[in-house]
Amino acid sequence: MRSFLQKLGNIVAGLFGESPFSFSSDTAQALPSDPYPSATPLSAYLSYDVYDEDNELFINKKSLGFAIEMLPLVGSDHAAQKNIQSLFDEVLEEGESIQCLLWTDHRIDPFLNFWEEPRKQKGGIFAKIAHQRVKTFRHHKQFFPSLFRFVLSYTVPFKGDLQTNAPLIQKMKAKKEKCLRILRALSRSARVWKPIDLMDVVGGMCQFSFSTEAVTPLWNPYQSLASQIPRGTSLEIQEGQLKANRPSPLAFKSFRVVDFPEFWSLSQMQHLIGDVERDSFRLLCPFYLHWAVHCPSQQLAEQKFKVREKFVEKQGQSSMFLKMVPQLADELKEIQYARKEIYQGARYVWTNLSVGIWSSPDNLVHSEEILKGIFRNNRFTLVENQAFPLAAFLSALPLSLAESVKGLKNLNFFRTTLNRECGNYVPLQGEWYGTLKSSGILLAGRRGQLMNWNPFDNDHGNYNITVVGRSGSGKSVFMQELIFNGLGTGAKVFVLDVGRSFDKLCQALEGQMIEFSRQSTICLNPFTKFPLNNVNELNDCIILLKSIIANMADSINGMSSEQMSLIEESIKEVWKLKGCEASLTDVANWLKQHEDVQARKIGRMLFPYTIDGVFGHYFEGKNNVDFTNPFVLIELEELKEKKELQAVVLQLLILTITDQAFLGDRKTRFYICVDEAWDLLRANQTGPFIETLARRLRKYNGSLIVGTQQLEDFDSYPGAKAAYANSDWACFLPQDDKTIATLKAESKMPEGKIQAIENLNTLHGVYSEVLICQGKSYSTHRFWLDSFSNLLYSTQAADFSRLQKLREQGKSLEEAIEELVQEKACHS
Repeated sequence: MRSFLQKLGNIVAGLFGESPFSFSSDTAQALPSDPYPSATPLSAYLSYDVYDEDNELFINKKSLGFAIEMLPLVGSDHAAQKNIQSLFDEVLEEGESIQCLLWTDHRIDPFLNFWEEPRKQKGGIFAKIAHQRVKTFRHHKQFFPSLFRFVLSYTVPFKGDLQTNAPLIQKMKAKKEKCLRILRALSRSARVWKPIDLMDVVGGMCQFSFSTEAVTPLWNPYQSLASQIPRGTSLEIQEGQLKANRPSPLAFKSFRVVDFPEFWSLSQMQHLIGDVERDSFRLLCPFYLHWAVHCPSQQLAEQKFKVREKFVEKQGQSSMFLKMVPQLADELKEIQYARKEIYQGARYVWTNLSVGIWSSPDNLVHSEEILKGIFRNNRFTLVENQAFPLAAFLSALPLSLAESVKGLKNLNFFRTTLNRECGNYVPLQGEWYGTLKSSGILLAGRRGQLMNWNPFDNDHGNYNITVVGRSGSGKSVFMQELIFNGLGTGAKVFVLDVGRSFDKLCQALEGQMIEFSRQSTICLNPFTKFPLNNVNELNDCIILLKSIIANMADSINGMSSEQMSLIEESIKEVWKLKGCEASLTDVANWLKQHEDVQARKIGRMLFPYTIDGVFGHYFEGKNNVDFTNPFVLIELEELKEKKELQAVVLQLLILTITDQAFLGDRKTRFYICVDEAWDLLRANQTGPFIETLARRLRKYNGSLIVGTQQLEDFDSYPGAKAAYANSDWACFLPQDDKTIATLKAESKMPEGKIQAIENLNTLHGVYSEVLICQGKSYSTHRFWLDSFSNLLYSTQAADFSRLQKLREQGKSLEEAIEELVQEKACHS
């Protein structure tokens, strides 16, 4: 049945005798009629007239309509397809038209400016690198940065004025609200267009330029909308191409689909914006996909269908003819099925799926080859709109179809089919924009969509992140970018490191480095920082400290519930007695004096951490850790021979950081970054510690970032497992074969997600790919660096040494990097 339904488009078009390769010579009503469009301003061909603010409707020369824009989907399911199909089943009526436009907007400056602004305010190296990053994206040669924009427009024929057409106005208002509800069920971003939205999109499509600048239009309600859109622009037709009367103009070509695959769905529309895996089948220029649907007179369409139907049925009655044409029997069954669909409420519609590209004249042929390859790979056949390029272009502009539907029909622009298949071809698939509340990491989709990601833009969960990537995958660079972006947007960053991975970045950014050694005078007494006037916060601190003390006593076997209760009791009692003056020695003494044998045993086990123990000097006295610098690197490498102490110090530092956050304004965001330190989270009680920490961090506007080379590490230790379970965000960089094999064997992830991880790639010195996951959603992006960032994050000793020498000469960090960039450019 589904096979028949998806064939309906070709079946019905064939029954109506529509040939996709021919067009009528009757072009009296086609657009445009002017044979010399270069002599006429483009605005003369636009039908946009006025805007009714009260009803949010556009009134054109011969039509009335509305438009709704929303962010494109990233994948879809059956529910989404059913929702979209309802537009054509429940809303579209006879004589009315729906246009669905997906356009890659090349004017990326507003997006880049939004990302750059907080770094400009920060100044220094942050402003310098932000400027270089923006410059790199504006002039990128290896992909085409853009913004996918989806617009649904709905138009009906209209004559007269608002007063005499009051019932139609009310009807269109109701349709607008219904369409908005349908689209908002898919995305909360759906919004009804105002005049400036129309002027912005149509003006951008008529720009015929690679300029990334976007000027916010000003609407004058006393002038026609058409006259305010492409000011001073006119087009000329040359060999089936459109060109604008501008310096270095782009050439435009459009194509229509004349042959469709047997099976297709809404989710598959993502394949038409570029191949997911192969760079060679991705466009490096602006383009649009346009799906036009018009509901014609059902009576006339039915009459024509019956004529063709009787002809085929008469042929099928001849046994001799059936032997000569065996496929006729199948065609008869398909006709019967189509007739059944009509009896059950299906309607005839005219449809057109088209695509247009803007490219420099030198690259136009290459872009056309890529476009045709994309469609050919998906079993579509394209034909160029060579005979009517301007009419085809104008018909793809939002809110234009009702004006030109008759003329386009005369050009055989449409194919007749049934409305039941319309939802399959809506070009609603794009790439993820990311999180758009606050500036974060700047990435790009494989098909060019710019993306901003900030883990704090999460209204329904925590801000914690796990980062997993094999050696050489770019994980270290990605984590440094997370840190650098946090600092650049005003956050504080605390890095707990084992192995000096972040030393260079800390020195370069003049961060604060805290090292633990035998000679250190650092004191981590947890009681010093305990909150005094908040019971709930105090209880959180006690829960965290309880886990830490349990690890001090026995990190291998852990503590029983009864033992944990005794530890909690001891903490509360010494707090009552001494408050902020209490210490771990007081806890041990209280336990040793307890009548319970287990308590006394725990007290003795804590001896190494008391005033007389070998580690006591780290915990006795007043906590003197000072986190005044926004970037604090805490290096635990010197304690690597004392794993138990190392783990305790790690947890106490985290507790100290969160205590200071509680005492702060709670508005300043902060990151706690732990990279490749899973053996410090192996103790049994680290699980509850991390779980409590995750809950506490969200309240304080904090994010825990944990990084490892293997996904299996998250199953190895309680603390690691808790960190993964309590992270709303997961970032996967390329994995080794062993990890991929384990994922497939254990089936812990959906097959599609595993495949996405397996397909991740790193092109050293150019980009790294990262799969960003949140819940069931995931999206692949490329992390492109500019030459400045490449040097800042470089692990090459020669680069770092050269930067240090330039700094010693009195140069600022940004001056030193700029000089080194120039040096490398001269030697390349």
